[in-house]
Amino acid sequence: MLMGEIIRYSENNVRARERTGSISRCAFPGNRWAGRSRKTVTATNRVCLTFHDLIGQRAKMINQEGRWGFINCSGRIIIQPRYDDARDFAEGLARAKVSGKWGYIDRGGVMVIPPAYEDALDFSEGKASVKISGRWGFIDRTGKIVIRPTYDFAGRFSEGLASVKQDGAWAYIDNEGAHFKYMQFYNSWGFYEGLSNVQINGRWGYINKLGKIVIRPKFSDARRFSEGFGRVQISSKWGFVDAAGNIPIRPRFVDALDFSEGLACVKENDCWGYIERGGSFFIRPKYTSAGSFSEGFAPVEAQGKWGYMDKCERMLIKPLFDYAGEFREGLARVWLSKR
Repeated sequence: MLMGEIIRYSENNVRARERTGSISRCAFPGNRWAGRSRKTVTATNRVCLTFHDLIGQRAKMINQEGRWGFINCSGRIIIQPRYDDARDFAEGLARAKVSGKWGYIDRGGVMVIPPAYEDALDFSEGKASVKISGRWGFIDRTGKIVIRPTYDFAGRFSEGLASVKQDGAWAYIDNEGAHFKYMQFYNSWGFYEGLSNVQINGRWGYINKLGKIVIRPKFSDARRFSEGFGRVQISSKWGFVDAAGNIPIRPRFVDALDFSEGLACVKENDCWGYIERGGSFFIRPKYTSAGSFSEGFAPVEAQGKWGYMDKCERMLIKPLFDYAGEFREGLARVWLSKR
């Protein structure tokens, strides 16, 4: 499973790490969201795949023609599969790729911001980061440029700040584009639950909004906080750290997704299951690929196809898709091949 959240440090990798919602997508794309997307079947679900699974999925579908579309919580196709690539809905709009360029569609499938961008991220706090002529800046919901494209890369706004890279150095900007250079980081992602994961001298830790290191850099990798936990990697295994820097769930998983609705999707050996906040299994590892729970549902792969289940493992949307993303705002993106 993907998990949008993967080698996230380049603009392409960054996309693999996003989610939320109730409209889901199904497919296996040239996307990096494969094991980290969400679910379908009720109002708002999410699906997530992990980086390693994502690579496997990509290898399987790389020569397979298909398109991305969107389904609702009953599994009915609402937006026909016609996009080369697509992402989950956020703030009423979803990124969609047509003829090599990214634009934004509304819930009716209308391209309200024309496909004119080399790359793009989801809307967050009223703005979206887009790439124009090799540089990143921000647009508003009308497509107007509100922060000029001057950055090597720009992440999404979260808690009033966005991480940006310029001239090889990372910093944060506010909604007006003002810079806050707390310190120099090799990589940074953004603030979630008051903390941002940052890379310093090759190791990952966390800072607060004052720029103070609150969890010292000691991890091979670290992801954003969600429901009180941050995913961290030590010696190729994943576990979870709390805001005090304690590691209540020791690194023992091959891969993992963020906590969502009280559960975290984790990979043990070759299969995915779900753990509770105490680290014990709520659903034993048995799925080839799976995503995080959202609105009570999670996307899982069964016999080569993706569908959506609830926490009792009842399949609420039958496995019909070549890939299924998380639900956001009532819809989920899905991939359908042309076989």
